[in-house]
Amino acid sequence: MTNRMKVLVLTPSLYNTSPGSRFRIEQWAPHLARDGFQFSFVPFEDEAMHRVIHQPGQYVRKSVLTLRALGRRLRVLPLAREHDVVFVYEEASRVGPPVIERLVNQLGRPIIYDFSDPIWLPYVSLHSPRVSYLKSPYKIASICRLSTVILAGNRFLADYARQHNPRVTIVPDTVDTERYRVKDANRRPSDDIVVGWSGSATTGRHLEMIAGALGKLSQRVRFRLKILGNVPPRLSDVPHDFVQWRPENEVDELRSFDIGIMPLPDDPYTRYRTHLKIRQYMAVGIPSVASPVGIMPEIVDDGVNGFLAGSDEGWIEKLALLIAKPELREQMGLEARRKAETCFSTQVWLPKIRHVFESASRLESSPHS
Repeated sequence: MTNRMKVLVLTPSLYNTSPGSRFRIEQWAPHLARDGFQFSFVPFEDEAMHRVIHQPGQYVRKSVLTLRALGRRLRVLPLAREHDVVFVYEEASRVGPPVIERLVNQLGRPIIYDFSDPIWLPYVSLHSPRVSYLKSPYKIASICRLSTVILAGNRFLADYARQHNPRVTIVPDTVDTERYRVKDANRRPSDDIVVGWSGSATTGRHLEMIAGALGKLSQRVRFRLKILGNVPPRLSDVPHDFVQWRPENEVDELRSFDIGIMPLPDDPYTRYRTHLKIRQYMAVGIPSVASPVGIMPEIVDDGVNGFLAGSDEGWIEKLALLIAKPELREQMGLEARRKAETCFSTQVWLPKIRHVFESASRLESSPHS
């Protein structure tokens, strides 16, 4: 196989709309393209489905659009024959069994399977609870068996994947540290310290968990809470600024933060997650305060590049300390950036990612089902 490898990429979401694929295959592809790789992205959803999928209700329209998407998915099979490798992020289809993955396997095309969330766990969407029951999370084990190689976002996800396939490589969510520049350290003495949170409609309830702590903190020290997301969370008792997330403004808005926060519930789903947002905070050189859930203690070195907080008192204490001490923020921010550059920079992980693609193209497709 030459280095002009043709890769068909199957994702659930439209290009540049899902954090998972944005910080994995969508981020890696432009770099690999410089080495001659050619990528064709084919999402499951179209524009109409994307507009409605995260809205409440509208089940008839969602059902019609899902059926159309299933029909489009079957048309990727002739396309798969024209490519050397098929890359599947999470699942080829949002609903039902792994039909497409099985058919691609039968065509003899190698499958690189990539996931960064515990999608084998049953999960009910806040916006489409009825549709959630069609997702068939149990198919993930079958997709693992059908795949030639697997990329897993952390060691917990890799442990699950290895139950079904020994060819597993851990690659974390990566951040392009050439694009994510360190925030400007210049500030006027009159500027309020910005405590920032970035997230989605799904994770907004995580921020709401510490609303009481943030309210008490605002009575003790002066700061500005800035929220970057697609839906404002319910924080009526905590003054805050809401900024609508857009791909083009994400990095600049993160660089406007002085401190990043990532509260998390300690539940089975969250324990397996890769905690992308904390990596973004660290990449722009700011300290963070986060819940000590899952692999978070492996990312945030408590007291070195940020703090871990497991209670309201802990959140108040750690945030008050960082707000009061600019030299501590600067020191921790430098350590955070250093860890981002050495541990989860896209540039650091590209050689391993390239090797996975090249090795998959030389291996036979999995004979398992």
